[in-house]
Amino acid sequence: MEKVVLDTSVVVKWFVEEEGSKKAIDFLEKYRRGELKILVPEIISLELANALFFGAGLKGKTLQEAISAFYKLGISFISLDEVLVKEASKYSEKFKIATYDALFIVLAEKEKCFLVTADKKHHQKSFSRRIKYL
Repeated sequence: MEKVVLDTSVVVKWFVEEEGSKKAIDFLEKYRRGELKILVPEIISLELANALFFGAGLKGKTLQEAISAFYKLGISFISLDEVLVKEASKYSEKFKIATYDALFIVLAEKEKCFLVTADKKHHQKSFSRRIKYL
């Protein structure tokens, strides 16, 4: 089965219609059909809640329902450990990016799969050959 790491910029598009939402939802549909394994670091739940509130303006019941819906998907959360965090900190230092952003790249490298992002700032830089833009 094909596997992929999705970053928060892609997952947000499952809950908020914006540019790239259709492509993002295609990943979700492949996952639901059992054609794709989606991997994400456990920190994504915090980033998603933050992005939905601050970026998309969801609040109250709507925000809570989106968070619940995300957890109900049963996506594989990868636990943080010393090795992942140390490697992410190396990427952070080397590329001058946030460690939590680097974590997604490190996970894709470790799992030998692609990281799909809608974050143009990451796509435009050569952090990794494993990064694909949505």
